[in-house]
Amino acid sequence: MSRAIAEQFFGCFITSHHWSDTWLAKGIAEYLCGLYSRKCFGNNEYREWVQSELARVVRYEEQYGGIILDCSQPPAPLPVSSTNPASVASKQTEIVHYFPIKSLHTVSPKYVEAMRRKAHLVIRMLEHRIGQELLIQVFNKQLVLATNAAVTKIGSGLWHHLLISTNIFIKAIFTVTGKDMSVFMDQWVRTGGHAKFSFTSVFNRKRNTIELEIRQDFVNQRGVRKYNGPLLVQLQELDGTFKHMLQIENTVVKADITCHSKSRRNKKKKIPLCTGEEVDMDLSAMDDSPVLWIRLDPEMILIRDLNIEQPDFQWQYQLRHERDVTAQFEAIKALEKYPTNATRSALTDTIENERCFYKVRCEAAHCLTKVANQMVTQWSGPPLC
Repeated sequence: MSRAIAEQFFGCFITSHHWSDTWLAKGIAEYLCGLYSRKCFGNNEYREWVQSELARVVRYEEQYGGIILDCSQPPAPLPVSSTNPASVASKQTEIVHYFPIKSLHTVSPKYVEAMRRKAHLVIRMLEHRIGQELLIQVFNKQLVLATNAAVTKIGSGLWHHLLISTNIFIKAIFTVTGKDMSVFMDQWVRTGGHAKFSFTSVFNRKRNTIELEIRQDFVNQRGVRKYNGPLLVQLQELDGTFKHMLQIENTVVKADITCHSKSRRNKKKKIPLCTGEEVDMDLSAMDDSPVLWIRLDPEMILIRDLNIEQPDFQWQYQLRHERDVTAQFEAIKALEKYPTNATRSALTDTIENERCFYKVRCEAAHCLTKVANQMVTQWSGPPLC
């Protein structure tokens, strides 16, 4: 119902200028629906919904190809690197679908549904770049102009305010915020595909640093494109949560991050979390590293797919103690590959924890059945199914 009400304003009252601008009305309506969902049903429900929308977009693009939200004009050409004069700007590879995407009458219904989801994620990215308050001001400005135009006669020349397009939206953002979003639109609206990262880390005990490696090995895969820009890495250490912003410029990025904590041999310790609370943790399963777990892009700012490699005890710590439901879902998915008694204990504790989000407990129960069936020789009792 909230989506239908939002579409009355962006979709019916203010409508798209062309088919290629449909993403804007759908994305704004879905974004407003999400704000109501978060206020009405809580942050856990909202973040789980965003995570599922992101997963569906990634799944569609890797199966069928990248989704180009605005196909009316190609993105601006990539700049030539000044450090390497011999290099030339690579041409944007055209994404070939089995149907033309330049007309509403020829696109697949699945494509339209996936486009609506991706449009919402792009509007969320805009919120991160300019702030929620300013983004709402941009929406209000469009509504005020459309309302004033609706009461005038057709010859007044103001009825164009009842239409919205990508270029009009860029100008509205610049008017309100002073920020030019043309590069952003070229990167995420006029270009299809998503980023795909593979992450590994090694602890250097002598230097007390985490040596990170982030790879983009799948840029030639269907629906995947190379990403250039900032990427947030969040480390949960013994002394608290620490965030580090890395600049991704190549397909392989290596970085050394100095740890704020020292490795301790204490079996139990109060650990401060990002929420400000302190929890008792049994640290007997840890190695020499003071890092309990690592997350990439925890706020789901980018449209991306992640493959994070870390030991099973770090996933178990993340499942037990991380308060973000999206992190708990990530840990459950990863623990399917570790059928051990420690994994079984972590999943069982999650299922029995009544303070845990109910969808996380349900997912942990499904994961426990898979783990139990892989531990058939060790499990005391019949396999779960």
